[in-house]
Amino acid sequence: MKGNNIDESLISKARNSDIVNNGLLSVPQFVYCLAWNLHVGDFDKVVAGAIGPGLVDILLTLNPYEIYGIDINSPNKERLDEALAKWDVIDSDPDCLPHEDLIIKNHMSPESYSNILNETLRRDFSHRRECGYWRIDNIHRWSIERCIAFELKKIGVNPNTLRTSDNDYVTIEFDWAFPDEEMKRRKVYFVPSKIHDITDNKMFTDISCYYEKSSMDCTTPFDSRRLLAGLSDIINPNGIILIGRTENPDEDAEVEAMNSKVLEKSFKRIDFDYSYTIYMERTFRKPRYGWELYGFKKN
Repeated sequence: MKGNNIDESLISKARNSDIVNNGLLSVPQFVYCLAWNLHVGDFDKVVAGAIGPGLVDILLTLNPYEIYGIDINSPNKERLDEALAKWDVIDSDPDCLPHEDLIIKNHMSPESYSNILNETLRRDFSHRRECGYWRIDNIHRWSIERCIAFELKKIGVNPNTLRTSDNDYVTIEFDWAFPDEEMKRRKVYFVPSKIHDITDNKMFTDISCYYEKSSMDCTTPFDSRRLLAGLSDIINPNGIILIGRTENPDEDAEVEAMNSKVLEKSFKRIDFDYSYTIYMERTFRKPRYGWELYGFKKN
């Protein structure tokens, strides 16, 4: 069963998408993101917490022109340029860029090690689709810069449109078309910080959306009040906050209730069609960490 309210046109778009056909997302993942976009609309400027190398979920869910990616582990411009220069083999040649050696290296012949390294590259990059996010051990093994280049390639970016810079933050620009739309110029700013620093110091204003799929660090009432109150100040009227589930399903209801309490004066809960959650569980089952979202809209 797909769920009573699944939009069949979204499934068709997924099956015809480079993102799915290139193996970055599954059909249910693609459909889930687009369903959220249909529900909440487009947001030009998005602050994304704990972004890592993950871009496709934000682009498909919110269709932004600008993304401010907040993460203490941000890319280095020189290494990012090096990764982008290896575009043709970024997803197929383990040794095209520096990487962590597997611990078995000294116990195998060079040929056997090369075969296992190739399989490890294929398996690690497949985890992006299988888990719904980039696993930290995969990022460490291949580098955040390589994972970003892999993500850009798999969403169908033309490498000739890529530009990088490093003024206040490492920035990458590229052309990308949201499904059934014309190409638009996109900018991603990688901000090496924690989200608490952003809200406490009011680093950004005029933000239409805050997105954090990895679940916010709001496991205590103090953290929740501090972070969500700070976000409330920088989110525009009619702006939204989208939050991911925790790794512990038993904590979800408690954390969600805590977040709702903090935001209740300025925000209202966004109701989302549960059919798409059921549809996604065909791929991920439970727990729903790394893909399921819930959210709030500012009054």
